[in-house]
Amino acid sequence: MKKWMIIITVCFSILSCEKNGNENSYCVNTIKNSPTITTLSESEMNAIKYLFSRNHLDYTKYQFTKFVENPFLKLRYVYCNSFASGLIIFDNEIRFDFDENDNFCNSMGGLFDVVISNTKASMKQDNVVEVFIGELKRDGWIQAYPEILEGCFGIEFGCFCLYSLDKCDYYFTKAWKITQAGIEYPLAYINDENSELIYYFNGIQYLKMPPR
Repeated sequence: MKKWMIIITVCFSILSCEKNGNENSYCVNTIKNSPTITTLSESEMNAIKYLFSRNHLDYTKYQFTKFVENPFLKLRYVYCNSFASGLIIFDNEIRFDFDENDNFCNSMGGLFDVVISNTKASMKQDNVVEVFIGELKRDGWIQAYPEILEGCFGIEFGCFCLYSLDKCDYYFTKAWKITQAGIEYPLAYINDENSELIYYFNGIQYLKMPPR
């Protein structure tokens, strides 16, 4: 027997609602992120700035999303997003660990030092939505929830780290993240260079139950 679980998370960003002048354009909420945007409290940000400055780490490069204290391990975890040439790096959450003496001791996630020479988007926003809708149709979401087409879509422009089988190496491409506005899933990442789908997830994970 399989059971399913819907994953819902809370996101934060600056939204601006746009609708193009085209006759068949969609309602789009443009999401803009930067290292200056955070939902953390002033005290949490002051603690993070202190830890980073003490350990000669540049805190201006990251968008901080979570600050966690672990009293049992006597560690503090700082979670953040990183950027390349002003573009958010999608699907690359970074965690910095600090010990009880305020010393940096470990990091998890990709610490990339990347320069993207051309940060201008190639795809039109309507095309991004159309690729997403095509995937929703294949997944059955449009058939189950046709009202999706009447709502707005949240899109964000950034970059994505991909792996090249030909070169056996990682490289960055400009990309789009798209969801229904205000809802975390379903979501898709779309390659801005070739309009192809990078990743799609509908928010449902199937959990295999152990035999009785």
